[in-house]
Amino acid sequence: FSAGTAAQQIAFSTGDLIFKGDLRYRHEQISQEGQDQRDRERIRARFSVAATVHPKASVILGLASGSNNDPISSNQDLTGGFSDKSFWIDMAYFDWSTPVSGLKLQGGKMKNPFLMVGKSQLLWDGDLNPEGLAAQFSRKSASGNRELFANAAMFWIQERGADDDSFLLGGQAGIRQALG
Repeated sequence: FSAGTAAQQIAFSTGDLIFKGDLRYRHEQISQEGQDQRDRERIRARFSVAATVHPKASVILGLASGSNNDPISSNQDLTGGFSDKSFWIDMAYFDWSTPVSGLKLQGGKMKNPFLMVGKSQLLWDGDLNPEGLAAQFSRKSASGNRELFANAAMFWIQERGADDDSFLLGGQAGIRQALG
């Protein structure tokens, strides 16, 4: 059971900088058979800034709360005798629209570049910000009602040594078209 207020996002711009942020407070009651009921209070705080450094290039930096190094949750438990709470780097990447029409490159700790149909979390958690390099291409048809797209990425998972690094290569291609 989870009850609380929905995250309210605030965004404003000043010239070439765009600031975004949100704060959520949540009470959770966890009841499991054979165990004592657990009640906890949690917050999530996120803040990001996007800076346009060139008409076709931006850098994005995002910070988020969190009680551990969890790749998909920035929830922070309110516990620890009024101790200070941590902030983590949630995003830090560049976004460059190349001179090739429709081709964009990103690198760093970024929002997921792959299309998630209907925002389904079947393959990717919506809160996961992968790390690595990505290329995205899109081209609309002459009528504008159909779009061809392709996404490719190389994400670094774990650096362990000269011959034992873990990474993920991915690709995706498709056609977007409104039906009915």
